[in-house]
Amino acid sequence: ITVGLVFTQEHHQLYYIHPQVTLTGFYPALTFGRGIGYILTMGYALACELAGLALLVAHAFRVSIRHRVQAQTIALGAIFPVAGSIFYFLGLIPFHIDPIPFALTLTGLVYAYALFKLRLFELVPAARELAIDAVRDAFLVVDVLGQAQDFNRAIAALPGAEALKIGEPLPTDNPLVKKLWPLLHEGQDELEFFIERPGGEERYYRARAYPIYGKRSQYHGQAVLISDVTETVGLMRQLSYQANVDELTGLLNRRQLMKMAAREVEISRRSGRPLGVILIDLDHFKEVNDTFGHAAGDEVLKNVAECFRKGLRSVDLPGRYGGEEFAVFLPGADLEATLRVAERLRESLASWPVLPQDEGFRITASFGVCAASAREMTLDQLLAVADQALYRAKAEGRNRVVY
Repeated sequence: ITVGLVFTQEHHQLYYIHPQVTLTGFYPALTFGRGIGYILTMGYALACELAGLALLVAHAFRVSIRHRVQAQTIALGAIFPVAGSIFYFLGLIPFHIDPIPFALTLTGLVYAYALFKLRLFELVPAARELAIDAVRDAFLVVDVLGQAQDFNRAIAALPGAEALKIGEPLPTDNPLVKKLWPLLHEGQDELEFFIERPGGEERYYRARAYPIYGKRSQYHGQAVLISDVTETVGLMRQLSYQANVDELTGLLNRRQLMKMAAREVEISRRSGRPLGVILIDLDHFKEVNDTFGHAAGDEVLKNVAECFRKGLRSVDLPGRYGGEEFAVFLPGADLEATLRVAERLRESLASWPVLPQDEGFRITASFGVCAASAREMTLDQLLAVADQALYRAKAEGRNRVVY
């Protein structure tokens, strides 16, 4: 039912509602309201968690004295994710932080203690099933000799995990072991990596190692917790894209364009190679909005951006400079090359169908060009010269390239 609700969310909005970015904390957070489906699902999950925890606690007091400390330790470790789920569901966690990864970190430490110090292997299989195999993150325990001592079911989702055998050394040519090598053999505490699955899907993971020490601080091995952070990585990429790209045209927005242009200017200053600059202003664009409406004007801007994108190299930096203004930075292009590119863009735009509902409609633009080494001009000076050239292009009749 939950899978059905999530995959049909757009048709009923019973699971997530009111998506928004909140700025009340220390960082922007993408948040959702909770629909009735979400509330029912979380209520059911919490009921199961509480019931399972109650059974585990009851078991911890029924076992023999010899195993009681072990069982109670496992019950203690299970409390953290259950408590985290309850606090998160009740909205008691600040800044929309998901507490479960933090809770599982504490759980991992408690289980590692139970595993090595309290001989967890002597616990009944059912308690171990509840305590370790129910953890969503992959869990791997390696001793001081590099042998796998334990892992949970979640690790089976990782490529290469099928070759791991309890009591045997980790295979050095294994793809999963290669990813974890800095943790297992180089003393690194935490790392992130990605694995490409069959079909080209990329999954991203964060792994953290917890060293295990015995009496007199003797090193016994380490426990490695591996979390799937694919959704977090995807969200961060989405937020980065939204922060750097103009939503309408798909080109760089002005802030990111200037940031990347400043980097190219620094490269030009060190190497002495030229940097071409083209400023572009669409001719009579206001008439498009007045005649066809603002929706048509937006369509024109998107198609103009596509025209420019197709006429440039992959290393060039096109961006939206203002309302109907665009800017292009051409690394390594001298004045002659920059003029050729500007003229090619001008001719291409003049014949480009920028308004689908009126195939005969065409739009032109005025181009101001400048090119020089950053040893000769700063970024502001390059833009000022290009802007003056653009002003002359408009004054001389528009639809032309001027330098």
